[in-house]
Amino acid sequence: MKKKSTIEAQVEASLASLDHIERAETDPYFYTRLKARMERRTVRSPLWLKPALVFPVLALLIGMETFYWLGQSTTNDTSELEAFSDYFGLDQDLSTFEIE
Repeated sequence: MKKKSTIEAQVEASLASLDHIERAETDPYFYTRLKARMERRTVRSPLWLKPALVFPVLALLIGMETFYWLGQSTTNDTSELEAFSDYFGLDQDLSTFEIE
């Protein structure tokens, strides 16, 4: 194991070497081009395409469609039976049929 003084000397030597480093220079318009490139990459989606809004809206639409079709199935069952009896010339009372 190295002695504490040896480790401290190496740390000081490493820190001293940083004293002579000059700041890196860039092209004057580098940051402007970098910012423009970063803004091109970020695609902003419209408000209605945000996932936090899309899923509840889809669930609402599916629910409304389900209730619409459930309401339609109860009103159309008797008319479908009437159409069936008219087509085949049946004269039976439709109230005796049960619809499941």
